[in-house]
Amino acid sequence: MKKKYIAMGREFGSGGRTIGKAVAQRLGLKYYDEELLHKIADYASYEVEFVRQMDDTYSPGRNRLSYYLAGRDSRGQSVNDYLFQAECKAIREIASGQPSLIVGRCSDYLLGDREDVLTVFIHADKDWRAARILEQYGETRTPIMKRIQEKDTRRRANYNYHTGREWGNVSNYDLCLNSSRLGIETCVDVICRVFQETEEQ
Repeated sequence: MKKKYIAMGREFGSGGRTIGKAVAQRLGLKYYDEELLHKIADYASYEVEFVRQMDDTYSPGRNRLSYYLAGRDSRGQSVNDYLFQAECKAIREIASGQPSLIVGRCSDYLLGDREDVLTVFIHADKDWRAARILEQYGETRTPIMKRIQEKDTRRRANYNYHTGREWGNVSNYDLCLNSSRLGIETCVDVICRVFQETEEQ
């Protein structure tokens, strides 16, 4: 079946965002990353910065405790649960419109059962990711390796908690590409080729 959408997960520092933007531009797809954050905030009636902060502080154990202390709504939902519902609505709305590429947000899980969606996961060797982060962003207070570990742990915890699946498990995706071995451009080429070949079937 002809593919219309790409749902892309990625490890921190693997170049997933760069790859996603290049793929979207080449294929003429609408690119959703930062704009998706705004849609989620609109659905949840929260400020964008609050949603971004939740991304940066999520921890499954700490999340549950903090919201028990802070209180839940009448249905017993935490803020994180509510944001995930808004995320689901935003992603499904996007996937009912123009052809698009969606980065992260459990989009492969939410859309992966659809034949018109190509699911992709970008990963890379840690040393390569560290060098890339240092080159792009410079030094940070947090040592780079620790920062990579923290970011990946948060993404894994959030994904596993909401989906019941293992983040980065190859069985969850149509394509898993190692950007440190293949290079950014080759990853872009492969994704575009697979997407276009399904259009011709």
